[in-house]
Formats: sequence, C-alpha cells, structure tokens
Amino acid sequence: MNRIFDVKGIFRTIAFGIVITLFTQLANGQKYSYNYNNQSLTFALNTISSKYNLKIAFDNQVADRTIINKSILRASIDESLNIITEGTGLKVQRMGDVYMIIPISTVQIKKEDTPIVISTPIVVKKYLYGLVKDKLSGETLPYASIYLSKNHLGVNTNSDGYFKIEFLSTDTAYFVIHYLGYSPMVCKCLPGDGLQVYLLDPLVQELQSVEVRENIEIFDNTGTNTEHIKFSPSKMANIPALTELDMMTPLQMLPGINATDENAGGFCIRKSQPDKSLMVYDGFTLYHMNHFFGAFSSINTKAVKDIQVYKGGFGADYGGSSSSIIDITGKSGNMQKTKIDVGIDMLAVDATFEIPLIKNRCSLLVAGRRSYTDKIRTSLYNSLFENVRYDFNSYYRNPPAAFSSNSNEPVYFYDDLNAKLTFRLPADNILSVSTFNSFDKINYQDETAFPKINELTHWDTHGASARWAGKFGKAWESNAVLGLSNTSFGYNYSDSIRRKRIRIIGPEYNYINKSSDIDSWFKNISLNWNNAISISNNQKIEAGISVQQLESNYSYQAESFFNQTNLLDTSQLYYQKAQLRSLWCQFDLFGEKWNLKPGIRLNKYSIINKPYPELRVSGFYRINPSVQIRGMAGNYFQFVNKLDVNKRGDFRSAWVISDGAKMPVVASFQMSTGLNLALTPFINLDIEGYYKEMRNLTSSLEEYRYVSGKVNIRNTNWVHESHIKGIDVLLKQTYGIYQLWTAYTLSSSKSIYKRNGKTSWYPSDDDQLHELKFLHLLKLHNVVLSMNNIIGSGGVWDQYQLNNKFQLSNSYQKNGAQMPAYFRIDAGLNYSIHIKNSIIKLAMNFFNLLDNKNVIQRFDKISDTAIEDIMHGINPLVEETVYGLGYSWNCFVNISF
Repeated sequence: MNRIFDVKGIFRTIAFGIVITLFTQLANGQKYSYNYNNQSLTFALNTISSKYNLKIAFDNQVADRTIINKSILRASIDESLNIITEGTGLKVQRMGDVYMIIPISTVQIKKEDTPIVISTPIVVKKYLYGLVKDKLSGETLPYASIYLSKNHLGVNTNSDGYFKIEFLSTDTAYFVIHYLGYSPMVCKCLPGDGLQVYLLDPLVQELQSVEVRENIEIFDNTGTNTEHIKFSPSKMANIPALTELDMMTPLQMLPGINATDENAGGFCIRKSQPDKSLMVYDGFTLYHMNHFFGAFSSINTKAVKDIQVYKGGFGADYGGSSSSIIDITGKSGNMQKTKIDVGIDMLAVDATFEIPLIKNRCSLLVAGRRSYTDKIRTSLYNSLFENVRYDFNSYYRNPPAAFSSNSNEPVYFYDDLNAKLTFRLPADNILSVSTFNSFDKINYQDETAFPKINELTHWDTHGASARWAGKFGKAWESNAVLGLSNTSFGYNYSDSIRRKRIRIIGPEYNYINKSSDIDSWFKNISLNWNNAISISNNQKIEAGISVQQLESNYSYQAESFFNQTNLLDTSQLYYQKAQLRSLWCQFDLFGEKWNLKPGIRLNKYSIINKPYPELRVSGFYRINPSVQIRGMAGNYFQFVNKLDVNKRGDFRSAWVISDGAKMPVVASFQMSTGLNLALTPFINLDIEGYYKEMRNLTSSLEEYRYVSGKVNIRNTNWVHESHIKGIDVLLKQTYGIYQLWTAYTLSSSKSIYKRNGKTSWYPSDDDQLHELKFLHLLKLHNVVLSMNNIIGSGGVWDQYQLNNKFQLSNSYQKNGAQMPAYFRIDAGLNYSIHIKNSIIKLAMNFFNLLDNKNVIQRFDKISDTAIEDIMHGINPLVEETVYGLGYSWNCFVNISF
C-alpha cells in the first residue's frame, strides 16, 4: 500500500507543478491598466515594480521631479514602461531581468546651410572606482553585479565590495548596480581620482505611500558570471527546513545537489562523495560542518553575508577540491548602529549581536547558538534522534516522551559560535579577524541488566582567519589570509546484549559484546596571498601563492564477541604530516559580450615527490541581454579525503591526508557547457550538461571468513575510478508575489575497478538516474507560504550474495540492488510583524508532510548470532533498512531590533 501511495503522490505533485507552470505562463501575459494624474514618475515606477515584483532601476532625484499624466489600458510590462516614460527625456533599457530608466542621449540636429565640422576627439582613458555598501548597515556587498547601459558589459565587485570601470572621456554612460535582496540602482559614470560610494536599499521600504514588497529572491544565476550561483542567506528561512538557521537545505533544492539522502551535513554534488566538495569560510576550510549526526548544518545563516556555489568549473584561485566549491563570506556587522537578533525553536536558542565599535570604521559581530536538548527533549528532538541513531532503537525500554528529561535516555547537545571583527583602514585597506567554533556531544549510559550500553562521542571544529585586503596603486588589488582549521572526533562505544533463541529443548541465551573506539583529529594551517592586476579595460592578471601545513591522526579499534568467541578484532592506526605549496595564475579577458579565463595551478606535495599541475579554462558569450552560453574544462587534485569507518553514518568518518598508497591523491577531470535564457522578465531557464572523471577513489567491502567454527570480519579497501555524466535543468519563474523553482537532474555514475588484468563496471554508490524538485514561494504582505516537493528514483545498494563457504559468490554484483523511489513534501509558514524598528518573525515548518516512509539506505550486516545461524542452516546476513525522517514539525520565534 505504501508503494501505491507513493506513486499516486508523485503523479499528484507532477500534475500540480504542471498546472502551476501553465498558470504562471498565462499570468505573465496579463495586461496592465492604470491612470496616473499629476503623480511623480517615482510613484508610477514603484507601483509597477510592486505589482509585478519587477527589478526597475532609476535615478530617484530625476524621477521624483518628473510629473506625469498618463493612462494605461491593457498594456504589457514593456508597453507600460514606454508609455509612462514617453516625453520625459527618459528611455527604458532592459538588461536581463533588470529594467533601467536612463536619460535619452541628446542628438545635435544640423541646420540647413550649416557646414559640417568633423573632428577627431582625443581619447583619454579614465577610471571609475566604486564601493557598494548596504545603506542601512554600512556593510560592504561582495560580488554585486555592475552593468553598463551602453554595451551591457558587466563586472562584479570583489569580496570587499570594490569595483573598477575603465571608459573613454567621450563616453556618456550609465550603469546599474544589482545585488540580491536589494533595490537595483542606476548611476552616472563620474570618472575621477576619488572613490565613489554607492548605497543600496534593502527591499523593505515605503515610498510615497507605495509599499515595495520584500523580494522573495533567494538566489541569482543570471549575473555576469553564471559559472556559479549566488545565494542570499537572509532569505533562506523562507525555505522549509528542520531549523530556520540551516544553510544546507536551501542549497539542496538546486539541480545537481542531492536532496534524497536527507543528509544536510555534506553535499553530494553531481554524484561525487560529500568530502569531495570544499567548504571555505572567510578563507579557512571547514571539514566538519554539521550538527545532529548530519541532520542539519552548523553554519549559522545569521552570521553569513554571501554564499557562492560552484558546482564545477571554479578558477585556478581555488585548490584542494576535486569536485566543487562552496565559498562563504561572513557578515562583518552593522557599522551604523547596534543591532540585536534573538531566536528560539524546538531544539535551540540563538542570539546575534552587531556592534559598531567605531562608526563606519570598525564593527564586531558575535552569533551564537546552543541547544537545550540535554535538558528538555521536544517531539522534534525525539523524532530526529530516533531517525539519525536508528541503531539505538532496539535498546530503548520505553519510547522517549516529548518534553521529558529521563536520565536513562541519551544526553545530547550542540552549540556553535561565530565572531568577526572588521577594521576599515585608510587608503581603502580592510583588516578582519573571523572565528568559527562548533561542538557536539552525546553521553549514553544504561547499566541495567540487559542491554548494557555506554557511548561517549564528541565533535569539535575550530576555525579562524586573519585577512588583509588593500591596493598598491590604482591597478593592483591584493589580499592575504592566514587561516587555521582544526577538527577532532572521539567515539567510544560498547554494549552487552542478551538475545534469547527458542529451541526444542527449551530457551537458549546468547550473549553478544561489542566495542568500538575512534580517536581522530585533523589540522590545517594555511597562508594565501592573492593578487589582481588590471592591464587594460578588458584584461586582468590574477595570481597568488598558497602554503598549507597538514596533519592528521586516526586510530580505530573494534571488537565483537559471541559467547566468549571473538568474531572481530580490528585495529588501525594512521598518522601523516605534509606540506602543500601551490602557485597559480589566470588571465581574465573580457569584452562587451564575452569573457575568457584560462589558468594554471601548480602544486607540490611533500609526501609524494612529483608535480601536480592543474589546467583550467572557463568562459561565456552573451548573444544578447537575454541569452548567454558558457563552458569550462579543467583537471583538479585533492590531497585530503574522508575515510569512511562505517558507511552507516557520516559521524563515524575521519579526515586523513593522502599518502600515495592506502590513501592516494584523488584526481578529476571536468567539463561542462550550459545555456542561460531570460525568456521573459519573470522566467529564467538554465540548462547545463556535464561530464566528470574521478580517479584514485577508495572504497571498502566487508569480507567474511568462516574457519574452525569462527566468523572473521575484515574490511577490504580498493582504489577505483568513477565516470559521471548528466544534465541539470533549472526553471525559475517569478511573477509578483509568487515564485516557482523547477529543478531536474538526469545523471549516470558508473565506477570501474581494475584487478588482475580484468575490468569491472558497476553503479557507483551515489548513482541515481532522476531527481525532480519543485519549490513554491508565495508572499502575501507579511506572510510567506512555501512548499517543496522532492522526487527521486531509487538509489543503489550493495546486496551481498554468499556461497556455502561464506564467501561472495560469482554471481555477486556490487551495488546490484535498487531501493524504492523517494518522495517527500515539506511546507512552511513565515509571518513577520514590523513594530517601529523591530521585526518579530513567527514561523512553522513541516517536514515530510504526508509522512511518507522513504528508504534512504539499505545494507547487509552480519547477525549477532552468526555462528548459531550457520549451524542451523540460516542465512547469517541480516538486511538492514534505514528510513528517512517521518512527519515532523518545528516552530520558531525570532526578534530583531
């Protein structure tokens, strides 16, 4: 019945998505009618922008003093804008999804009999230096998009909000500044030696009695560099997630990022293992970034200013990842006034403080979160714990009750802390110090008769960086980052279980004793110096050096006894220390409609005496303001990888340094090509095809031996490679108060294993043919309604087939079995109350609304009574099924002032 229900639910969701898509297509063709009598152009533009949720950029001073008397009757968006600007000396120019209202260039008309004088102007290059900031907080805005109105040439601000435009003295150009979550701004080109500061308004304001609704845009993939995607952390709470501070769940709604494994602690991006994606936070690398055994991330979105997602095709300035990059910029804090933000949900409390130590010069941000799950256990906590620690289910004497504090239950809590101190020094220099700390701990002791359980587990992650950014002259930008990352993991577990077997002559009691001990830590100290030198208006050289000191330690011991008979006795020790030195250089070449970035990164790894060169190239061509094509190719190396102690859960894994033997250096080659279409001001379609080869991957297989009445278990590791290909499709539709994302991925991942001259192909561990995701966002004044639908074809799992000698049979095919399809619906309700300068947010999120029983993992394991099973002719392997989280809900209250 459950499978039938799943199929019906899938068809209902697909049908709903098609209906909504058709509805919005029809809505986009609606006509607009309005009368403007002696009203300012500002009022007219704001009403149209508010009604259709359009991005309209204009000069407020010019529009305020321009009075219009216009009547619009059943006109389209373009027609309406042209009607209200007719005769005002202004014109409408569209750039992607932004409408610019700019002055019409004056044209000198030749009178009769007036001789024509032709003169050649003296061409002098001039530069415009700009800084883009938040108008309310004074915080700089990184990676904002700058478009020139004359030729659609685009540039981006750097990580500190600075940009530079070169043009000729005869030019009379306007440009628009666009940043996600802010009103676009039209500016005049005013070249000069001084720095021009541009202040953008957040999209929450009232102008001339016209309410400008808060934009529901969460990400932007239509900028000047669409090889990556920009996210707005402040809008992520509008997407249903287990916690409102989670950064991972919104990112998983993109195509190519797996959402059916319910693991927000790591990203499976384009069928590569989560450890192949590098997480960079303010210049240092985070290796452990999740809470609650991977249920959600430990990255607090209130401390994050900007997120850049590179699913592939990142430049030579990034290293250390063989698949993808997620680059996070922490907030520097409000430089105008003190701001406080506090919140509570059904798991934790949090608080954020932004303090301007010196107005417009120095700010401090502190953001902390601490769970109260060790004191009070809510229904959400119980649902999560029973799901992520399914291995405990059989041990509970009584199901845990909501809001209980039973001492016989596991004690678990987590916390995290972010802090950032920013100095804005003279001569456009910036100095910042950023820190990140995360901690998780579980303590479970049950010393009653049976079972006897004892577990003490902790995770610690510490990161810090000191960063300087400045300029040498007008053409040379430079920044240096000293980073430190340290993560540790301790796992000590033992249990004693008594199981009763009914026999003919009476019951028989078997005693099983297990113990596991893991102690691991990993350190990374890095120094990076990055530079960008502008050679001309369309040429830039970027180069830098990087030195990393890496050190890892890992020890593992495990034992298993059955009635005093030793079934398993494993001991592993792994310690490595290495230095990685890198030198990189890339050319940034661009014209009015194109951009090309060839680059090279040279690596020298101290453990293995050989060079590791990485060649990369990426580029795009803008056919017109609405159509852009792109492509990339490159090879990548990764020297730090995760060692899976137990594939049943991410929390028992450890990060280790490659030694070239047991843990080889992972290598990859990637290529992709894509097309971005702005079909209308409301509809954007992005299609990208990709191919990826991953080499020197390690995998493990449990092997069993039955010798002299004993079953021995050992893990066999082997090196293999993976070939991945696929297509990502993203359709984003925005119409007024409603937005729909439709994300689809079609992919195939096959692994190849070579041994003894034979080549074997099999489905990779993360192979999945289809994944379809819908995200619906509806904003009604102060209320945001959201719903996402996730549909995925069943993944593969490794079903063992043993012969009578307890060995894998010849018919065994790795990952030859398939799990059932995945289907889930989540929903959210977010309500905001504005009281003077304070905002109160009330929200509820519902996970797996239909309580569908999804299978997210399946595997075979040796039974606790394997010897007895063999003696009685019973299969000693037990099939274990891990189900996803059932229906759960969370609510939160947040106050900011």
